[in-house]
Amino acid sequence: MSIQTKNKTQAGFSLVESIIYLALFVMLSTLLIDCMIVMSKSYVETRANRDLLDSMNIPLERMTRDIRGASTVVFDSSTVFGTNPGSLKIRNSDGTTETFAISGGAISFVDTDGTSNNITSNQVVVDSLIFRNISTSAGSAVKIEMTLHSLRSASHRSISLSDTVVLRGEY
Repeated sequence: MSIQTKNKTQAGFSLVESIIYLALFVMLSTLLIDCMIVMSKSYVETRANRDLLDSMNIPLERMTRDIRGASTVVFDSSTVFGTNPGSLKIRNSDGTTETFAISGGAISFVDTDGTSNNITSNQVVVDSLIFRNISTSAGSAVKIEMTLHSLRSASHRSISLSDTVVLRGEY
């Protein structure tokens, strides 16, 4: 009777070892996929925040600069104070006019010859734009209130802000 011995070349993985290796592979793969999903969501949220900040800063700076340099606010049917959607028409010292209003969910700027330009991102919707007139014996000011939300974010991220601008061209 001879006892058979296994050669090292015939040795393989046992079933238990294979299951352990497979379990480790599955855990590491799951961890890697989860990290990729979290990074992807983080990127989308960061991009939505960037869109909101850009769509807040650009129109607010433009409106602030133009209102500050305006000589008067035009009080006609194109200027709507205190309600949403508001619109504001200003007259510059050279006689040209500018109008700010909501058009298709974006803030639009219309100059004297009727040329209209959107000044917010197409990834952001302007929910509210309200202008308020402030008049004193010393001069006039306009308060701007707006609310925007991002179309990119699944969490419907939004931002609200306000600013008050004194018309310097008036004094």
